[in-house]
Amino acid sequence: MYVNTNYQAHAADSNTDTQNSTKSTSDMFMQLLVTQLKNQSPLDPVDPNQFVNQLVQFNTLNQIIDIRSLLEQFANTAAASGKAMPAVQGEK
Repeated sequence: MYVNTNYQAHAADSNTDTQNSTKSTSDMFMQLLVTQLKNQSPLDPVDPNQFVNQLVQFNTLNQIIDIRSLLEQFANTAAASGKAMPAVQGEK
């Protein structure tokens, strides 16, 4: 069985890039949130529900990114083994 190692190497690099991007985005979001909390006006504090909503939305986004990454890994593994697999929508 012929396995295209260039494809596997590219897929592994792409997966690592996605994980690094997600980590840096997560770090930036938390830094922004902490800065926002530190610099809010004591006389007019921000509604805590707003922060909870932001955290929930960001967590949902991270979960969607993780699911996409897992689907890409599954598709890459299936492609490497020679089995037919439909393309992940939005894939370049």
